[in-house]
Amino acid sequence: MQKKKILIADDEEYLHKMYGKMVKGKLLDEDFEILHAYDGEETMILAKTHKPDILILDISMPQKDGRAICKELKESSDTKDIKIIMLTGKRVTQSDRLVGFEVGADDYITKPCDLEYMQLRIIRALRK
Repeated sequence: MQKKKILIADDEEYLHKMYGKMVKGKLLDEDFEILHAYDGEETMILAKTHKPDILILDISMPQKDGRAICKELKESSDTKDIKIIMLTGKRVTQSDRLVGFEVGADDYITKPCDLEYMQLRIIRALRK
């Protein structure tokens, strides 16, 4: 059985470590391959090359922001099925959430978030 792939796209190293530990061996009792991107361009390359099952995507990324990444991936027939959980560290308004969903996000979470909550959101996205 092929491992599911999760791409973590954030410019903050500590979040990669935190989410990586959370995902490794804890979701649905499956093994996951974890990919890491630290800017928008790297995120696009990894998403198009590896076609992860889920993308945990920070909105504020260097080189290309998360909304643009989400929109581009959801508009492409090759990557439209990637489940995208958008993350933001800023105070979120209703209009921010709407923009996230309008560009194709499957979920929208403020960070830092509780790891158990993040696990549940990932499981939910993968089951859709």
